[in-house]
Amino acid sequence: KKENHVFLALSKTIEKHNLPKTLFFDLLHAFKQDVTETRYETFNDLLNYCKHSANPIGRLILHLSNDVSPTNLHLSDKICTSLQIINFLQDIKIDYDKNNRIYMPKNELSRFRINENHINSAISDHLWVEFMDFQIFRVQKILDEGKPLGSRIGGRLGLEIKVITSAAYEILKKLKNINGNIFSQRPVLKKRDWPLILLKALIK
Repeated sequence: KKENHVFLALSKTIEKHNLPKTLFFDLLHAFKQDVTETRYETFNDLLNYCKHSANPIGRLILHLSNDVSPTNLHLSDKICTSLQIINFLQDIKIDYDKNNRIYMPKNELSRFRINENHINSAISDHLWVEFMDFQIFRVQKILDEGKPLGSRIGGRLGLEIKVITSAAYEILKKLKNINGNIFSQRPVLKKRDWPLILLKALIK
């Protein structure tokens, strides 16, 4: 069967590159969590989800490129977590409509006096703007912490990391420009954005 060939190839790759099996178990944990959990009580709960869903990808890439160190792993986690949360911010409405999921902490929604009707009815009032401002500011700080990874690694992988982080900053800029109103338009990168993103990646 095709599935058997896939798992056989994966097994050989894990053995060849001595990849930590725990990272694959983390990913499986995240898949299960997506089925069983649709709400997150606190930001720490959300970070724990990112630890299993996003961070293993960055760590696997570092293992494959032989760029593993405690510092690199830490910086990679920051980048992967920030990318995951930025995607959550982009897709708040989509996740809710399609899968009845809200990846925003319930205690923070309450703090900003946001309820699910804001999302269901696409209400972008001053409460929503304040809530999104807070989320954007925090995730940018996390991205800032991981940003040095590209320079530390260098080479093609380092450049790719710089491009990814530069693109993430551009999405955050778009989120700010629309005051977090992801209901009227989902901020995405367009062809005209990429030359500047690449330039920023090359000069930083």
